[in-house]
Amino acid sequence: MTHPHVTYLGPAYPDSTDPTTMRELHSRVSDGIQVDLLWSERKGQTWVAVTDSKRGESFSVLVREDERPLDVFHHPYAYAALRGVDTGAASVHLDPDPALAA
Repeated sequence: MTHPHVTYLGPAYPDSTDPTTMRELHSRVSDGIQVDLLWSERKGQTWVAVTDSKRGESFSVLVREDERPLDVFHHPYAYAALRGVDTGAASVHLDPDPALAA
């Protein structure tokens, strides 16, 4: 089927940075704290992103190969403390995968 009024401009993501390569595997919200378990299909990495809407703070923790993703998901503050991650950082768009920034 052709559409004479449509002009093809090329692929939507010419540099192969299709944002659908990131998947949300699990999420939860409690008392204004959003916790997301995310997986980058392209990079094969899993991480947990935490946003505290009451305090305007956010951080993320990469899940290491020897860790269980659900453990990090259920205890993100403990894993952040083990790694010295600043859990009081001002909220910004969490995007550990630069290909997802659009």
